[in-house]
Amino acid sequence: GLDISLTSREPLVQHIASRFPNLSFDDVYTAGLSGLWRAVRTFDPSRGSWGCYASMLIKQEIWRYCRKEKRHSYVSLNAVVCK
Repeated sequence: GLDISLTSREPLVQHIASRFPNLSFDDVYTAGLSGLWRAVRTFDPSRGSWGCYASMLIKQEIWRYCRKEKRHSYVSLNAVVCK
């Protein structure tokens, strides 16, 4: 079933998340799981290999998280400096 598919593919998320050592592993891993979930739901075998597709979506979600965190950090820093 779907749960087994997700569980068996979590090591891919762990591997990719470990490449972002400057961020909270738990947060990056959670973002990666979101990408994995999206990959499981939308994968079309006629478009290529599962590994490449899943890796791309996992990385996209992690980068989306990184951009969001950077934006929040910048806003927080500005709020402190401008007071």
